Amino acid sequence: MDLYLRQSLEKILARRNIGQQQKSSFASPENTAKVISGIKQKANGMFTYAAMVIASLGQPSSLTLSQKLKKLPDGMDALYRGRLESMGAEEKKLILLALKWVVWATEKINAVVIAEHFKNIYDSEPTGYGPDDEIEVELPTFDNSEKPGKTWTVEDSLKDPEIAETIYHLKVVGRDFFRIDGETYAIDVVHKSVRDWVENEAAKAGNREAMLKSIAPSFLFDTNGGVKVSLQLPPTFSNSATGTLAFQSKREIYLDFAIYQLHVLSNPAFQKRYMPYRDPLAVSPDVQNSGSDVTGEGTSQLNSPAANKVPEELNEEPSDSRDTPISPSIKSEARGRDRRSLTLSFLKGKREYRYEAHTLLQVLGIIGDPNIWPIEDRKGEKWDRFWVKLAEFAQPKNYKPWHIQYNQFRLNRSELDAYKPTLYQGILHIAAKSGYLMIVEYLLRNKLASVDEEDGNGSTALAVSDFNPQVWGILLEHGADTSKVDPVSDETLWQKAWIKLVAHCDSGDNELVKSIEGCCNLLIPKEADINRPCGLALANCAALHAAAVAGSWLLFDALMRHPNIDVQCKDLDENTALHHVFSWVEPEPEETRNKMIAALINAGVDPNSENKFSASPLPFAISCQMEVAVRLLLEGGADPEDESVGGFSALHWAASRKMSKGENTDHEKALRIFKTILSNDTAIERETPDGSTPLEMAFQTWNWEFVKVIMSEYQKIYGKELKYLMRRDSYNRNVLHHCTFNLRWGLDIAKEVILLLSKEEVGNLLADRSTFLGRSLRNVPDISSKQRDSGGTPLLDAFQEGRADLAALYLRFGADITMKSTANRNCFEEAVIGWYRAKTQIFGVGEEKGLETPQEKIKRYEACCHLILDSNMELVQSSSPAVLHYLVAKGALDLIKRVMECGIDYTYMDPEGWTVVEWAAAFKQQEALEIVNGIAKERDGSVKLDHRSDEPGLNPTRLVTERLQLLHKASDVKLSDDGLEFRTPAEPNVATEDTAEAVRNQRTSAQSLAFDKPVFPTGVCYFEVTYLEGEGKLMCLVGFSGEFFRLDRATGTSVEAGDQSFGLLGATGGVFANSIPLYPSPLKSPVAGGDLTFGKGDTVGCGFDTNQGLIFYTLNGEYAGVAFENVHGRLYGTVSLGMDCRGKVNLGREPFMFKEMNEYLASKET
Repeated sequence: MDLYLRQSLEKILARRNIGQQQKSSFASPENTAKVISGIKQKANGMFTYAAMVIASLGQPSSLTLSQKLKKLPDGMDALYRGRLESMGAEEKKLILLALKWVVWATEKINAVVIAEHFKNIYDSEPTGYGPDDEIEVELPTFDNSEKPGKTWTVEDSLKDPEIAETIYHLKVVGRDFFRIDGETYAIDVVHKSVRDWVENEAAKAGNREAMLKSIAPSFLFDTNGGVKVSLQLPPTFSNSATGTLAFQSKREIYLDFAIYQLHVLSNPAFQKRYMPYRDPLAVSPDVQNSGSDVTGEGTSQLNSPAANKVPEELNEEPSDSRDTPISPSIKSEARGRDRRSLTLSFLKGKREYRYEAHTLLQVLGIIGDPNIWPIEDRKGEKWDRFWVKLAEFAQPKNYKPWHIQYNQFRLNRSELDAYKPTLYQGILHIAAKSGYLMIVEYLLRNKLASVDEEDGNGSTALAVSDFNPQVWGILLEHGADTSKVDPVSDETLWQKAWIKLVAHCDSGDNELVKSIEGCCNLLIPKEADINRPCGLALANCAALHAAAVAGSWLLFDALMRHPNIDVQCKDLDENTALHHVFSWVEPEPEETRNKMIAALINAGVDPNSENKFSASPLPFAISCQMEVAVRLLLEGGADPEDESVGGFSALHWAASRKMSKGENTDHEKALRIFKTILSNDTAIERETPDGSTPLEMAFQTWNWEFVKVIMSEYQKIYGKELKYLMRRDSYNRNVLHHCTFNLRWGLDIAKEVILLLSKEEVGNLLADRSTFLGRSLRNVPDISSKQRDSGGTPLLDAFQEGRADLAALYLRFGADITMKSTANRNCFEEAVIGWYRAKTQIFGVGEEKGLETPQEKIKRYEACCHLILDSNMELVQSSSPAVLHYLVAKGALDLIKRVMECGIDYTYMDPEGWTVVEWAAAFKQQEALEIVNGIAKERDGSVKLDHRSDEPGLNPTRLVTERLQLLHKASDVKLSDDGLEFRTPAEPNVATEDTAEAVRNQRTSAQSLAFDKPVFPTGVCYFEVTYLEGEGKLMCLVGFSGEFFRLDRATGTSVEAGDQSFGLLGATGGVFANSIPLYPSPLKSPVAGGDLTFGKGDTVGCGFDTNQGLIFYTLNGEYAGVAFENVHGRLYGTVSLGMDCRGKVNLGREPFMFKEMNEYLASKET
């Protein structure tokens, strides 16, 4: 800055000294330095201030240079104010209007918008700045011969000389305030100080308004008996004015914006220029039958009645290329590139949208905020103008063209595609969905909308509105019908509200839950049958159940007080409200749920009532570690000896179950609960069906103190004899196997047990080979789902679970490291596969949530691998070369080096036809592949591993119910001979068939089908699933899953699938990744709007673009959007079935409904 000021002042002084024999005294170095110092002090580091001062000193003025220097403004605010005050009236008016828009616009503004406003192109309202002179302008003419549907651009607007000239003046006069982009004409402040100044002035204006409201007049009598009114103005009021500059408060500015935007959006000239619109449904029957196109743009058509059916015209491609829908366009990434590099490109069509259109809802939301504009302040001339403009805008001919463009902007769709999701949606629907109380109330009070008016989907405003209790209250006050079934969701409002409550009660979004709770409370007095089931999405549970799940005492108490409440009602799984009290329970506080338990027991609910899985409420109370609830249930008559799920009694549950939220487990409380159960049931040796006792469960779960309490009960029976420690369960697991799964205390317990036993007894325990790893789930034909992956010796289990500490202990006491598991894997193979699963965050058997970070878990497995590499290289050399594939996939660079140095076969090809090259490509691990290449070259000379082409034999050809690397299968699903058609048989009816057999054969989880081969790591893999049979919206998922995904689970929703599981649920349109739902869903129905649900007769398409890492979906041949990004890995297309249904899959043998994929495949062939 110093150099700039010095050089600039020298130029000014040099110009003044032309023709002078003697230099001015200002030209001396000392004086120049003083001037520079003064400017820098006032600039306070702001270069903009210095530049504006130099510009001011160089301009002509009646003041001398000395006077100018003495009157330098104090800071930027004074400088900007002085610059404005020096302008002419019209210049000042233009700059103030531009400052208003640029500073307070909710999004980036274009200079064209400001120019049109300033020139009153659309006969706008007065700006509120400067005199209200009438300006006569000639409205722009429109070329009626141009193609219907043409959308004007910035370049088109600049052809209007009035606009171009105004922008020119804005550039010249406003150069100290704004910068304008030369191409887009986007305008912004030239420096942050301009914005700060305007915001400060607006704040002062707001303070003046607040002062005026607080000033109370006083009435005085004069000497003649007359009355005088006196106003005492605060000193700050008179001192805060800004002279001739009429700045407004922030709220006044946004009210001006709202009036102006409503006005121009209702203006026919603006609509024709920026929102050309023709109603696809406003077509005469003759024209529809003839298939003729409609080119007229008469606004009278907008008021014609709408048929609910979407005409075929909506399915035609728009002819204007600028309105191309966002569906994937399949293009070559570069001209001349290999054809296999073709991939999906999700490109947004270039389109310009008017600021007034796409920001209207934001502005209305601001002025409707009672914190900004209190209800009592919404009066006066300006508000009267607003209501008039709102009523004008509420006419269909005005808000419909706006709504189409708004949805084009929001959804980035063509005009026709933007029309489909909002088919004849009324202004009330829009206001209610946006949550604008002020607008909703005004529309209904002035009869500008009907409260039960339906949109093109048959939905009312109440059905489409978000869960805002204030909006619901207004709609219900005006008589909204709550009994109507919404055609989109196929649910009543009653069902939708309770489903929403349950879906979000554990989300952590307390404000949302409170809002939904308020909406449910509004419905209770209006519902004819409060015991009515809330739909299949909640297993037909009643509202009382949902209130118990949510832990809402407000709703629970209101329902319990209702005279028609049925406290004994059960859901489809035969759960009572007492069961549901323990669903998704937060660990603290428990008081509300304990109150619910006491109220239900007092109302007569049976504490021993079992659901269809033979579970009573007591096991749930134990699992949630609700100590008071356990006591209340036992005092209410709960039977601790009752055998529930898996044949567990209460003692088994107390010995084996941690808190459902593991990080909140209170181990002292757990021991107290166990002792409470033990005082009511002393059968300590009772076994579960798989032969487990409470002691063996405690080995897996709790600490040595807990174990000693149980051992003391055994001492009462056996004295000092320890034969119970040598016991094996029905899967041949002993105490050392159990300790493997106890991450927190397993090592301590194992040490204590080993010290209690003889060397021979320890050797026998270490030699035991189990047949089971994991907990019992269900019996299926041919192969037991109890075999999660593999079983083996305690040492094998330790390596599979990443327990290097236990492995070292077992090796020290003589464990055999050469033994293999039931899956025929050695210790090193188990450790590497365990490491791979840890890297993909697959849930493990012995985990306790919150005990360690994912990185710490990975390090445990790496320690196991290094333990073997350091002690037994021969074991590594004898291992399957597939271990190298897993290490490369997740970039274990150090382990890759060590394994390669052991001489592993890097050319190995797995049963799916993949080498290390494909694994590296799928997971984007080029560095890992380079390490393999480098060491291979050192070992074998000139070796280069290259990527193979996409060979036809490597592509998926059918679905399978089991995979090579898994011991689980979708046993209930029947496949056709070609593996492309599937069906699930009807479940047995426990009410009419043999109960024991029927329950044993019931499905307790979804069943999945997967590709027979993984997706090849180049290009796009796409498949379509057509559902031929099934009731309603299907409890089925379509997506992709990873290498170790269990086929007796559902893709996307299974916690055991880690980060390699993605799915779309047909029943709700929910999108799930790695067991976590995505809110809001990125997918929308391409025709009806709303969630992307599907059912019988629908064809769901799912694609994986391996190059871009995208998973996208289609529905019935229409593109629905990208669901997941940054997806890489070895994935298998997956279909998960959670109900009886039948369908078929198309892997490309037949043309796809999604036409662009057919074009892509054709381009690959050529």
